[in-house]
Amino acid sequence: MTLSAGQPAARLAVVGLGAQGSSISRLALDLGHELLGGVEVGAKVGRPLGEFVDHPRVPDSTIFGSIEELIAQAGEPDVVALAALIPTAATAELAAGLLRRGINVLTLDAELFEGQGPFADSLQAAGEAGGASIVSTGMQDTWWVHLPAVAAAGNHRITSVEMDDVANCGRFSQEVGLHEAGLGLAVSDFAAWAEPVLAAPPVQGAPLRELARLLGFTPGETSYEITPIIHDTPTDWFVPEIMLEPGRVAGARFVVSFPTEEGPTFTGNLRFEILDASAFSKDSFTIHGEVDTVVELPGFSARLYVPMGLVRRIPDVIAARPGFVRTTELPPGRYTHTVH
Repeated sequence: MTLSAGQPAARLAVVGLGAQGSSISRLALDLGHELLGGVEVGAKVGRPLGEFVDHPRVPDSTIFGSIEELIAQAGEPDVVALAALIPTAATAELAAGLLRRGINVLTLDAELFEGQGPFADSLQAAGEAGGASIVSTGMQDTWWVHLPAVAAAGNHRITSVEMDDVANCGRFSQEVGLHEAGLGLAVSDFAAWAEPVLAAPPVQGAPLRELARLLGFTPGETSYEITPIIHDTPTDWFVPEIMLEPGRVAGARFVVSFPTEEGPTFTGNLRFEILDASAFSKDSFTIHGEVDTVVELPGFSARLYVPMGLVRRIPDVIAARPGFVRTTELPPGRYTHTVH
């Protein structure tokens, strides 16, 4: 089978069948790829895959408890999509084992996006040993790197680049809201919540540095700060149906910035906040230069853009050189229309 752009269909396995893994599976099937199966842990193991992947071509199989079990029963995939929400060290260990077997890997792990850090060398070696490739991708691949790079080509004498992203956290569950933005905390508890978040790489940091490099700049030292958002009136956290008292944390601002050796500065502003139920998440970036180039994406759909960023890279990771391949080494993701 071939895809609409003449590319061959791939045999795909998905590890992690939460919201992202289920969407990756559905979108891949929509584009003509073959889904061999899914891997999970806990109560999902043994349940029908169709309970989590809504597509007429979903295989009539149950969810496997390990990638080894999937391969033994369904065959070896061309690509494994790692969508499980697990620590980066666990993702890297699983990916390295697959690469050594000659199986290509796509991951949504943001800490691996830049191709640097403690796991890059071992993943490069594993890929070279098995002749397979790994790419860390997702929403940032298309929306925070390649799209701004194309827009910047139309400007001149760039002085700064600013990313602005707003997520309406009213749609978060209580558990997710607390994890992602400290929602509902007393202000006095926010600093303790933010401490481990500040110790981890900022979400916009790696994409901004990769964008800077793609534009020919050399990133300098990165600064990062997180501040709480406090409302003076009660806040309707509408999905978990919680009314936050005034003075409770209703959101968080994440600001990452760095200069470059050549002069231009790069800044990312990420705001997670409980907004009105009618408000949608949005994304924008501004490139300051001879003119201001402004691109705004209202109604930004992370539910589509994150998994689709990975699915578009399925042909690319198969064709890539062995080892750890950064998205800046690849052309922008290519659109192909659905075949099913």
